[in-house]
Amino acid sequence: MEIFKFKTDIYSIESQAGITPLLNEDAKIAHWHINSDDQTLTVSGNELDPEHVKKLVAQAGFQAKLIEVFGASGSSL
Repeated sequence: MEIFKFKTDIYSIESQAGITPLLNEDAKIAHWHINSDDQTLTVSGNELDPEHVKKLVAQAGFQAKLIEVFGASGSSL
């Protein structure tokens, strides 16, 4: 399982409304979480590509920059 952390311009719970359906409906995404305090998005899933996540975020009108990659155990790579 891949786990990616992105810096985004998603700054509030209200902003999440546009991205939530895209992330929830994507078959490759198992779990996701937006931290509006530091504007980060953490996404996990199998056969997940960071570019795929960035495109989903862009579809909702936001930007995402990959800042961290974690291994299956959650340890930083």
